[in-house]
Amino acid sequence: MMIASTEGKIGRKFADRLEDVKAYASMIFSGAVMLFAVVNAINGGEGVSVRVITVLAVSCGLVMIAGFRGTSGDAGTSARKYGIKETEEGRGAFMKKFIDGVVAVKTSACMIFSGTIILFSIINALSGKTDVPIKTIASLAVLAIFCTFVQMVAFTDIFIKNLSYVLRMAVFFVPVFAIFAAVGWLFKWFPAEVEGMVTFGVIFLIVFAGATVGFEIYYKMSGRKYDGLLGEYRKNKEREN
Repeated sequence: MMIASTEGKIGRKFADRLEDVKAYASMIFSGAVMLFAVVNAINGGEGVSVRVITVLAVSCGLVMIAGFRGTSGDAGTSARKYGIKETEEGRGAFMKKFIDGVVAVKTSACMIFSGTIILFSIINALSGKTDVPIKTIASLAVLAIFCTFVQMVAFTDIFIKNLSYVLRMAVFFVPVFAIFAAVGWLFKWFPAEVEGMVTFGVIFLIVFAGATVGFEIYYKMSGRKYDGLLGEYRKNKEREN
């Protein structure tokens, strides 16, 4: 039992450290891509080169590895970073919750944005395209923010209480798929014909399923009990207690 408990603590510590450096890397990558997009737009460019995005992704991956090796377990992606004690009451407690909420939204949005940009870069490269259009980058940034708030609605108890995990997955999947399909059709991510829409739907399902399975594997490897994306909410509750 002692060995199992120790392994669980080591796994959680490893997962927390990985979570922190992953958050920092995704924020750096997102900021860099948006900066390149803005600069290119000012200079009359139409997109950001796939090569540039690849270099940024690799660089941030190296930053993530270096940060993981140099982090002491808590990189401070919470109110603790700002010197607000968790035990404080009144204004301090409110500020802690507010800052934790802002950090969580920002981190989640950056991760979603980073993942979608990398995915689009791979698809464009396989399609023989050399860049990702600025309009696509802007729309993905908006979609990342939208997905973050839908995730908060679906996978926390803030808005929905006592709902099964399967129904929570449906609450998340339906609006996200609908908005991605609508934006994809508007910005011509895929041909307007039925075949193009079906292909988009299949790719979306594969990516969604892959991300879900990836989360399951990640949390099992970390030794933390995980119940889908709802585990992120429970993890934060554990930290508060």
